Amino acid sequence: MSDRLDALLEKYHRQRAEVEAGRRSLVELEREAQALGEKVGAEAIRIRKRREDSQFGRVAYDKAEITKDQAALHNERTRLETIELDAGRLRRQVREQSTLLRQTGGLVVQEQRRTAAPLLHARRDGLLAEISELLPKLAAVSAICAVEPAELFAGPTRTLNMLERSITDRAAFRDDVFHYYGEAMRAVGLDASIEH
Repeated sequence: MSDRLDALLEKYHRQRAEVEAGRRSLVELEREAQALGEKVGAEAIRIRKRREDSQFGRVAYDKAEITKDQAALHNERTRLETIELDAGRLRRQVREQSTLLRQTGGLVVQEQRRTAAPLLHARRDGLLAEISELLPKLAAVSAICAVEPAELFAGPTRTLNMLERSITDRAAFRDDVFHYYGEAMRAVGLDASIEH
């Protein structure tokens, strides 16, 4: 492989690790924020109920205890806001890093194709030779089956059009192309999975 491709692959894998670590951290922050949010909500309800109960004389809830509970609630709300802000910043960073990762992935794919192209010219030429050898045979048999003169099939266009119409399952054809694409890239020592 080329030095440029090696450098791009190293950069791609480093960026991918950063994005995955950022996503894991973001999930943890979001879980923490959700748990703290539920705790803050429950505490606010508890304080409100105690205040209501103290107004009706059911429990003793003096001013010092109310102030202490509300200060603790305020601190938890401030902590929750901080966590949510941190999660928002991290979400933005992960989004930016993901964009950079996609750009680097695109560069890797281009460089892989540049590297693979000269190595696969001989294979392509061999496949073209095989198809070129079979195409006139297919044209001749097709002329006979169509009960038409061979002159109508003397050019490759009619035979190629017939060949194209014979491919009825486009999705299977596309899947086969992706499969053989991956095989061809692996044959020259490259990883086509980055493209997906």
